[in-house]
Amino acid sequence: MSAKEVGEGLVALCKQGLFDQAAETFYDENILSVEADGAERETRGMDAIRRKTEWWNSTFEVVGAQVDGPWVNEPFFIVKFVIDVKEKATGKDIHMEELAVYEVSNGKIVSERFF
Repeated sequence: MSAKEVGEGLVALCKQGLFDQAAETFYDENILSVEADGAERETRGMDAIRRKTEWWNSTFEVVGAQVDGPWVNEPFFIVKFVIDVKEKATGKDIHMEELAVYEVSNGKIVSERFF
């Protein structure tokens, strides 16, 4: 699949709130994920992504999400995420906006970088 096809598939699943399924479907087993900030900025491999996803799902409840894109420049594409979450431990509402740059190789996402 091309970056355009992968991007369109990822965005379609994310628009349905199926973020975990999007990762399982489109991420390469050895993906590199780089967050914009935080103590553990870099995560490599699907096992680490799954642990990060488990932490996210246990920490936050997604109350609303808007997903736009993809904007493609082979082998890359960009997606904009606007997400409203509630922190489960405190009930605090958090608004997040970020761009993600994805790189595709052999039909799978091999890297993602969040800004």
